[in-house]
Amino acid sequence: MADAARINLFLLPEKQGGALPVAADDYSLAYGPDIVDQVLKGLIDTRDKLEKSLTDDDDRPTLAQLKDFGIALSRTLFSGPVNDLYYAASQRNIQITLCTSDTRLKRVPWEYIVWPDVNEGPHAKRTFARSVPVANGAERKPKPIGNSQISVLVIGADVLGRERIPWTETKENLERIIGERIQGPGAARITMNLVEGATRKMVRDALEERPYDIVHFIGHGRPDGILLRGAGQQAGVVLGTEPFSKMISDAEPALVILSACDTALIEDVQPLGTIAENLVRSGVPAVVANQLPISVSSIADFTGALYRSLLTDGNIDVAVNKGRIALVKEMEALKFAAIEWGIPVLYRRPGCSQLFTP
Repeated sequence: MADAARINLFLLPEKQGGALPVAADDYSLAYGPDIVDQVLKGLIDTRDKLEKSLTDDDDRPTLAQLKDFGIALSRTLFSGPVNDLYYAASQRNIQITLCTSDTRLKRVPWEYIVWPDVNEGPHAKRTFARSVPVANGAERKPKPIGNSQISVLVIGADVLGRERIPWTETKENLERIIGERIQGPGAARITMNLVEGATRKMVRDALEERPYDIVHFIGHGRPDGILLRGAGQQAGVVLGTEPFSKMISDAEPALVILSACDTALIEDVQPLGTIAENLVRSGVPAVVANQLPISVSSIADFTGALYRSLLTDGNIDVAVNKGRIALVKEMEALKFAAIEWGIPVLYRRPGCSQLFTP
């Protein structure tokens, strides 16, 4: 993100049940007031209502209600000296990363934030990502886009008894975007390998065959893994977080995209975090996953905008933001709030927003 002010926001759990916000950029440090337990509980309750509304359009919030929730998130994160630090950079692009170890704080869908100075969310000049603390947090050198070979592995898995995934639509969308990127002198040479009806063995074999810059799974997920086809049948079997993380980390991609429900869902039974967080801890610089059930109709729109931006500018924070904005535009004619735009979550290592260089 050109000329971006980068603010790292930490939420530290307090013994009383609330949290203490701390924000820092390269030159400033600010401590905000405590987030009281009652406020935190209210945010989580609203999150649960949003999840329920995804199964019943009649329960969906109005645009005004969703905006009020975003303003509440903003007031919670940006208050006191933290707010002063934010406004000191408000004339520039702002890139926010949030980091916390507290399960309840992770459950809050902070992505729905309405930025206090522009009164809008998502916004083209404001990005939001979740930072995962890692022991070996050195920056990964971005790979040039121009005149480079960029490899993409797309894995699809329909399973019995689950809603059909938009495999064909998403694949055609990606092929069109990638085809556009291959045009002209100096463009990236992009190859896409497709694994359809994936079983565990097919995924392992594909990842061992060659290195990939991007691994994209399209299918069904759970907080503890992804669903693949069982050998010789259509019924789903779970590829758990640990074996999946091992397969992925050995392939060393720059980005993993999990177009699957609940792959960024936080539950109390997950002390080590989501499958997305574990992938980052295993060495993947950035992972895009979903904190709530995602509608199949929105997957192609979101990922299409993400790829188009990523293969142009190379910044994953910006690319995810472009995907969110695309979802808002795609669904703006709906009578209820288009809550899909806040469902995708970007987890990444510190200092790894620039995955590729233009």
